[in-house]
Amino acid sequence: MGKIGIIANPASGKDIRRLVAHAFVVSNNEKANIVSRILAGLAAVEHPEVVIMPDKFGIGRQAMSELQRLNPQAVQNVRLLDMDFAGAGIDTLRAARQMAAEGAGCIITLGGDGTARLAAQGAGETPVLPLSTGTNNVLPVFLEGTVAGLAAGWVAAHPGQARQDYCYRSKRLEIWVDGVYRDLALVDVAVVQGLFTGSRAVWEADQITGVFVTRASPGAIGLSSVAGLIEPVGLEDAYGLQVALGGEEAIFEVLAPLAPGLVSRLSVRRVARLFPGQPAVVEHARPVVLALDGEREITLQPQESAAVHLSLEGPWIVDVDRVMRLAAGDGYFKNQHNGSGPA
Repeated sequence: MGKIGIIANPASGKDIRRLVAHAFVVSNNEKANIVSRILAGLAAVEHPEVVIMPDKFGIGRQAMSELQRLNPQAVQNVRLLDMDFAGAGIDTLRAARQMAAEGAGCIITLGGDGTARLAAQGAGETPVLPLSTGTNNVLPVFLEGTVAGLAAGWVAAHPGQARQDYCYRSKRLEIWVDGVYRDLALVDVAVVQGLFTGSRAVWEADQITGVFVTRASPGAIGLSSVAGLIEPVGLEDAYGLQVALGGEEAIFEVLAPLAPGLVSRLSVRRVARLFPGQPAVVEHARPVVLALDGEREITLQPQESAAVHLSLEGPWIVDVDRVMRLAAGDGYFKNQHNGSGPA
């Protein structure tokens, strides 16, 4: 039996976009409820070992305590990961790395695109199942936790199954500064004027001078929607998109939802496809910040040169619908007449 990791980001769904827009709030109590439902789903068909990232709000501990009262069997093989935590994004990266090192067959995350990005960096080749509890959610899915638990249980029970049967390989954007690799994004990289990183989240349309994306859906929310409303790019497309914004050379404007309840008009100067092996230069005559999957991460001075490289070899992301179809086809949810459990 495999091992399942659960990472619930206590900071997701609480950034400044709750003040400047109308993004919904997912409380840590609700995250604990979601974790409880994941564990209940797992316990219904399998009893894999489960490790949960600890945090200062006690999301995992609260979920375990509630289940101990209502459904004690669901927490028989559940424990908190033995790790120090700083109350910052680095916790997600470290937890995913440790879970992968301990042999986790699947890591479930609760958060937004930023949480999925950090978990994927730590997970390596371990499949990630990202659930949406953040603000801008292109990669994470809105899914009932019980179903996520059922799906993760099947993944844990089938360690020999080829990943491509139940996952898709995400594209990624690698950022290189002065020829040195710095970081990556899974959905988008935005070029934002100025060096202010205090709020981290990006929402000011007039400060964004460029966007690079791996995927772009017209129905998405966030920075990738800018590209999606110009030229949609799917998961299966072997390219991304670069959009240059602002300036007097604009050729048209696009109206895009940068955050829930926040629709902005942006001037577009240039649109170009981004292919593997053909890095795109980050244009900046003044100091800028690169926002990775919606959060400001890398500062650039005018004398520094930066480039964005597209890779098709990103992390493995669990396709829950595909998993559930495979599981149903295997008879995974059928009970024998003698009540012995999954067939």
